[in-house]
Amino acid sequence: MRENVKKLQNEIKELATKFFQAVYEIDGLLSNANEILIHFEKLDWDELKSELPNWNNDELQILASTISNGDDNGNILDDDFFYGYVFTLVDDSTSRFLLQNMFNFLDNVISENLLKSMILKLSSMNKNGYLEQEEYEYWINRIENNVASR
Repeated sequence: MRENVKKLQNEIKELATKFFQAVYEIDGLLSNANEILIHFEKLDWDELKSELPNWNNDELQILASTISNGDDNGNILDDDFFYGYVFTLVDDSTSRFLLQNMFNFLDNVISENLLKSMILKLSSMNKNGYLEQEEYEYWINRIENNVASR
């Protein structure tokens, strides 16, 4: 495993022991994870993508919080793929939580496969009662408009 990916994984596992504080970025707990992500190269991001399905729900949620928190200047830390990808990997309850920040990411997602996976996740959330029909339709329309505008 690449060194940066291993460092990030270890940091996220440590943060998972302080889950609530990490997810809500209390006391700057995400700063070490942010610093690791800032130094990621393309190969690190590629490996992270293949490793994420092995991470547990809490770790994925903390990673999403790290990405949405951004760097020291508040700049988002990835190419808008990973937040959406994490959204598709976590359970429906956590996906519901992640929707709060989806506005910051959805318009820039460039992968049609990811957008299709996000539609499947939204359908699951709707079916399992985590999204009302009106909100479900709103997000589906946002994604369909994203695809149509390409």
